[in-house]
Amino acid sequence: MGKKMSNPQLLAWAIFIIECFITLFSFINNWINPLDQSSVPDTPFKLAIWILTIAVTVIFQIVLGFAIYKMDSDNQNWLIVLAVLSLVHDPLYLIAVIWKFVVTKKPQKTQNS
Repeated sequence: MGKKMSNPQLLAWAIFIIECFITLFSFINNWINPLDQSSVPDTPFKLAIWILTIAVTVIFQIVLGFAIYKMDSDNQNWLIVLAVLSLVHDPLYLIAVIWKFVVTKKPQKTQNS
């Protein structure tokens, strides 16, 4: 059986799943029934921008998934990556990142002279 996930990691996965569904629904909805007719990819330039937007979103989601998966490891680099991406992409991840930083903060040992 695998290692148990921490509560901040579970929160991050919940945000990730909800964000994936909302993003997927919004792309499909905008493609099928656009609110603004100028956003329909009817020219090659608009189609390229639309595909680029989807590609960047997918890359963000993949990196976020790896960062959340590695969130409980001893290496704090992925937690910093998650913090930076939450500032760029979705600030909701900051809740889980700050929570994880607070939970993993170890008190400093002081020497009494």
